[in-house]
Amino acid sequence: MLSKDSRSCESIRSTVRRADRCGESADVADAIPELLRLCDLEVRIPRMEVVSLEKLAARDRKSVDAVLAAAELRDLVSAQSEWLASVIPGFASALAWPY
Repeated sequence: MLSKDSRSCESIRSTVRRADRCGESADVADAIPELLRLCDLEVRIPRMEVVSLEKLAARDRKSVDAVLAAAELRDLVSAQSEWLASVIPGFASALAWPY
């Protein structure tokens, strides 16, 4: 079961994703750090990994984006946060944001 803080953070992330996808209010977009705004990334990975992400997302009733962001990417960014903060302006503030 998710804690209240985890549910709140997920609610904020969900609202931001919906607003960003739908081009909703500029106020919502302006309220979050630039580094947390969604952008596209195209990568080539083995089909096994694509199918695995799709199945995990379907099982958890989430998008592939959400599964991927919640798994390895967040761990990688957190593990490398000290260095990333030294080379990306605004990184530390964005990392502290409840996304």
